[in-house]
Amino acid sequence: MFVPEAKESAQLRATLRGHDKGVSAVAISPDGQTLATLQSQGGEVKLWNLPTRELRATLPSKFGNSYSLVFAPDGKTLAVGYWNNEDKQFRGGIGLWDVATIKQRCVLQSNANHGIIHLALSPDGALLAASERWIGDHEKKSRGGAITLWDLLTLKMISTIPDLYCNALAFSPDGKTLLWPTTIVEEPRTIAGSKIKRWDLISGKELPPLLKTDNQNTIARIVFSPDGRSLAGADYEGNVILWDVAKPAVRATLRQEEKRRIHSVAFSPDGKTLAVAVGNHPGQELEPGLVDLWDVGTGQRLSTLTGHTAEVTSVAFTADGRLLASGSQDKTVRLWDVTSIQVARESK
Repeated sequence: MFVPEAKESAQLRATLRGHDKGVSAVAISPDGQTLATLQSQGGEVKLWNLPTRELRATLPSKFGNSYSLVFAPDGKTLAVGYWNNEDKQFRGGIGLWDVATIKQRCVLQSNANHGIIHLALSPDGALLAASERWIGDHEKKSRGGAITLWDLLTLKMISTIPDLYCNALAFSPDGKTLLWPTTIVEEPRTIAGSKIKRWDLISGKELPPLLKTDNQNTIARIVFSPDGRSLAGADYEGNVILWDVAKPAVRATLRQEEKRRIHSVAFSPDGKTLAVAVGNHPGQELEPGLVDLWDVGTGQRLSTLTGHTAEVTSVAFTADGRLLASGSQDKTVRLWDVTSIQVARESK
């Protein structure tokens, strides 16, 4: 199989190898000591000592594949969402792993036949949100979906919000609101638009949507800025939309002329820089992946990091904002020193 070469940007500091399949997600513990990397096919998670770049442990999956993982705010627990759709039947659960002992504390399941697609943790670590999907009646080929909320102190499910087409999950930084982009689908399975739903966690009621569109350009990823004032969302045509949450209104759209698929977005800790994981052009495969860095204030692209030989699937900053991790379908995780890029922005 031909794998294209890609020139490595000067900011590259390390390339971590060890997965035998593509890396679909990366997460960094709040203390910056541990990097978790997820191989969706097979659900394998690797934990790395970030300062030394050494592999600490590999967490096996008993459920099959996985798409999501997230660290608790104290860095002591890693939540991993599992799903397996062999034999056309979803099965899965949420594994809670002790980062220090490398042991699984427990598995949360609302139903053993539900697969976990997305996860998000509240800023205080008290609530875990999970997007679940399942197959109902095989004869009618019916499917179900819902967002479940879990109390991590009691390890009990406390709420269920029906939604079959949830594309991502995000808690507001104040922990009062849960948001998710969902696809509006009309019969027979025709995409009619998308909207970003909001759920008030205090009252347990749905709020008016932040955005509603009537086109087929689905919002696929969302992330809050650290101060909670802005929300960034990526659509299927390579655009990043920035919303002013208070108004609410679109503040800016960062347009990627090539319309390459975006898989992940992450704000720097100071909220001034947005990292974007860039995949393939429409209809293309095996292209070198990119990491774009954007200035949130000016809407200008600061830099494009190159080195991955396949699409980039996930990006995450360290808490000090100096290092950026990116995972890719080329089976590697790359670590970038982005200090010089951000200093150059400040000097302009």
